[in-house]
This record gives sequence, C-alpha cells and structure tokens, in this order.
Amino acid sequence: MNKLIAATTTMLTFALSANASEPAEKAFEPHARLYADLAMSLRGNTHVGYLQYASLGGTFDTEKANWWRGGSFHASFANTFGSKPSEDWIGDWQYVDFIENGNFTFADQLWYRQSSEQTDITVGLQDLNDYFNWSDATYYYINGSFQLIPTLGINYNVPSLPVNGLGVNLEQRFGDHVALRAGLFDSDVRPLDDDNKYNLQWHFGTRNGLLALLEMQYSNDKGMIQLGAHYETIEEEAGLYLKADRTLFESDRRKVEAFGQLGAMANRSALCTANICAGANVHGIFGKKEFDAAGLGFSSAFFNDISTETAIEFFYKISVVDILYFQADCQYIINPVGEKNCYNPNAVFAALRLCIDF
Repeated sequence: MNKLIAATTTMLTFALSANASEPAEKAFEPHARLYADLAMSLRGNTHVGYLQYASLGGTFDTEKANWWRGGSFHASFANTFGSKPSEDWIGDWQYVDFIENGNFTFADQLWYRQSSEQTDITVGLQDLNDYFNWSDATYYYINGSFQLIPTLGINYNVPSLPVNGLGVNLEQRFGDHVALRAGLFDSDVRPLDDDNKYNLQWHFGTRNGLLALLEMQYSNDKGMIQLGAHYETIEEEAGLYLKADRTLFESDRRKVEAFGQLGAMANRSALCTANICAGANVHGIFGKKEFDAAGLGFSSAFFNDISTETAIEFFYKISVVDILYFQADCQYIINPVGEKNCYNPNAVFAALRLCIDF
C-alpha cells in the first residue's frame, strides 16, 4: 500500500510541476465523492445502521501539461465503512445498497486512457459499470440491480463499485450518436478481507477468469439504447442484455423519463439466469428539474432452480447545490433468496442518503 501511495504521489508531483507556463490546476483535476447512508430494516428483524463510501483522487491530463496529446492518468483511493444490510439483515442477492462492503480503505481506480476524436482506450484498475450497462436514468437508485445488471453483478465478481479490478476497454464513436465498446475484465475480483485489505492483489488472465463484453449504443437528446453481449472464460457462460431510457416529456421546469432493462444467460446452469427491470422518474416536482426528482422502479432477478427475487424501489432526492444532494429511499424486497435469508419472506428497507460529488 505504501508503494502504491508513493507512486501516486510522485505522479501527481510531476503533474503539478510539469509546465510553469500552464497553471497546474488545469492539468490536474481533483475528484471526491461521498455516499453516507442511514439505513433501516423495517420489517420482521428490524435494524438501524450506517453505511459510507468515500473516494478521493484525481485525473492528470497530459495534453494540458504540454506532454502529449490525448493522454490522462487517474488515481483514487476509497474507504467503505458500516453495516451490511443485504448480508446480515435481509439476505437478498440484488443488494439493497450498492455501497455495502464492510470496513476497508483501499485502491479504488488506477488507470491510463488514450483518447482521440473518435476513440478512447482505457487500461488499468477500473469500474466496468462506468463504461458498460450504464444509464443516467438509474443513477439515483440505491439497489445494486439498477446500476449493474444482475446477470453480470450476481454471476461474477466483476470490477464494479465498491471494489474495482483490472480491465481494458475500447470505445469507438461513429458520429455523434453511435458508439461501439469492447472490453476485457477480470471476472473474479478478489474480495476485500484480512489477506487483501487494500485491493492490491490483482490478477488478469484466463486462469482466474476473464469477462469479455461487446456493446453497441445509440443515443440522442431524447435517450439511449444499448445492446450488449458477454462471455466468461472459466464458467464458459454467455449472455445478452438490452438497456434503454427515454425522455417522455421535457420543458424548462420538468422532465419525465422512463427506463427498462432485460438480461438473459444462454446457460441455464448460471446462478442468475435472467433479469427484467423498468421504471420512471419525474424531475422538477416542487421546483425546477435541477432541484428535485422522484423515481419508482422494479427489478426482478430469476435464479436457477431457486426462485425469483424482486426489488421495488422509490426515491426522492433534493439537490442543495450542484455537488450536494439529500435522498430518501424505500424498497420492498419480495422473496429475498440469499443464503442468509432467515428472517422474513419479504423485507422493507429504507435509507436516507447524503451525497457529495465534485
């Protein structure tokens, strides 16, 4: 860990002193994010707890430092802390709060990106969900299945928040509306434990498993649609997914949007064989669309020879300033099917979230 911190510090020191004629703050852009959740299990075996995810780092632009064109380095570290609602309270496999992780401080992201006008290639420690299976319409939902489709997030330990892993991905853009993405990621990211406290035990190769993804996206000012395929080398499992969102109405004050997602595995032996997800959001309920938003959605994950688990989620968030918002969230979990589900046939989960992101 000390070696990683020293290397990162050296990189940032060079970045800040790269060119006296170019202000350092233009070449280096810091970034920080905090999710702080007061969480409650409200049915059956009731609990109250606290979860936290915090990351701190930044991106160094080689072109702004007058080094070379199109390059950028990113390094960040994260801390997670607090309760484990899905693991200890509810026993669901879709994860009611996507920041659940335990108490660790660790390497978050460490990657290099080379960009041109139509092409980006990124290599290193990264979050798969930053590039694949992403939708702005599902950003504020807390349940993990709205962030990363369960046929990926449940079947494999892929690089995704809160714990990332090694990968390489390529994006090729065709004009303003069409993008093709291809990626190769570690499909068995080592979980954080006493032997891997800092997320420094990385592997990338067929021996531990690789996940190959291919995704085509079409987007415009009204929404987007993604069609993706994936293949995992160890289990030899393949699957498809479709994700879309669409603006139904928009004015200076309000915006209404809908989203949907479908996923299916070709192998019926996979733990999670399929997923369906849909919902809608309204922006600008009591103020302008930038001020507040509410959403209602559901996600059903179908498990091989077990059952179907469904999460119904409602949220309402208020933005105080551009970088800070508060959010109230409530979920009803129908038939949680995890191994530790020994409390209720169904569960109710609520959370109050503070988010700072800049």
